[in-house]
Amino acid sequence: MSGFTPTPRTEALTALGFAFLHIGVLGCQAPHDGPAFEEGRTLDLRASVAWAVGGLEELGGVVFESQPASAAFGPSGAVAAADRLGSQVLMLSAEGHLLRSVGRSGAGPGEFQGPVRVGFTGDSLLWVVDAQLSRISWFDLAGALVETRSLPGEAVPSSPWTAFGRWVLDGGRVLGYPSGPSSEERGEPPVPMPLVVWDRGEAMHVIGWVERRAPGSLRIPLASGFFVSSEQPIQGFPILGTAPRGQWFFVLQRDGVVDRNGRGMIVITRYTSSGTQVDRVEIPYEAQPTDDETLRNLRTRADFHAEQIRSRGRAVRGEDIFDGYWIPSHLPAVRAVLADEEGYWLQREAVFPGKWERYDLGGELCATATLPPGFQGLAGTSDRLVGIRTDSLGVHSLLAYHLGGQS
Repeated sequence: MSGFTPTPRTEALTALGFAFLHIGVLGCQAPHDGPAFEEGRTLDLRASVAWAVGGLEELGGVVFESQPASAAFGPSGAVAAADRLGSQVLMLSAEGHLLRSVGRSGAGPGEFQGPVRVGFTGDSLLWVVDAQLSRISWFDLAGALVETRSLPGEAVPSSPWTAFGRWVLDGGRVLGYPSGPSSEERGEPPVPMPLVVWDRGEAMHVIGWVERRAPGSLRIPLASGFFVSSEQPIQGFPILGTAPRGQWFFVLQRDGVVDRNGRGMIVITRYTSSGTQVDRVEIPYEAQPTDDETLRNLRTRADFHAEQIRSRGRAVRGEDIFDGYWIPSHLPAVRAVLADEEGYWLQREAVFPGKWERYDLGGELCATATLPPGFQGLAGTSDRLVGIRTDSLGVHSLLAYHLGGQS
């Protein structure tokens, strides 16, 4: 198999989606309690810690047994955070006070073995994806179990992929994408990745295909089972995410799209929860060169990945992974994307690990903020970012940063 042909349904949906190509640029507008963005002006916001829980001091009476894999803003600014090894989801108030712990270790109703993703649908339900138990659980805001469903997963027609559910959308829909291995494992060219949505009746619909660059002569097996090559300009796998209540989802491609003027572009495509394309925006960026310290860190990470692969009996060198997975001259334009109803926070290259940029849904830059380099963002609003900080002992804290004023 050297490729495949998307289904007629996929082609029709894609054609319909691109008919709604977004060509206008919206002005940056803030909610009532957010920073005062002005048309055509980019603000440099000051970041200050609003609250912190966990850590070595067990701030707020919270202990994380593992680094929270996911967090989400809920009603009234509350925050839910998933502690995978702790087999629980912690609910915190907007001020960082522990409200309750949802779930416990086990395989019964309302119990967890590996909660990896959390979110809200509407203003009354918390959902939790458990990777170990392959199921989704819904809870009310008091922590009572409302419903449990198996996490969907099935082969995608006319492709070598098998897709698995990852996020919950409104209307009980589930967003999914593949997980390896693919036809590349069999020495064949890579094929586009399908995006799929399962409806409430658990029927799978292919929404579109995410193009991936063809490999060159150097074929490197990564720990995930996928191959990369020295001809890939930067990391090609997309970043997916959803609006806080699952009203829409987005796909950010960071594989070096170049416009007619030769500028590098970040492309964000947004879909309704049912799979209709809403818009597509292109955000220009300039590739930033790596410095010597960054290159040393990348080589160390490459050697670590190579050792993991060799432990499974597959011969690979760290320098091969470095040459194939990272560009010696620059890094991917985006490390993380946090979406909310009004826009996106983008964390930029590892060269600027603490730099965050705020874009509205039309792709206009509204503001920037600088946070500590060790901060890993998990959820955001126009004026707040929540994420993880890990100390030198490997102990995790959950922090909320307020973004306001000008630095």
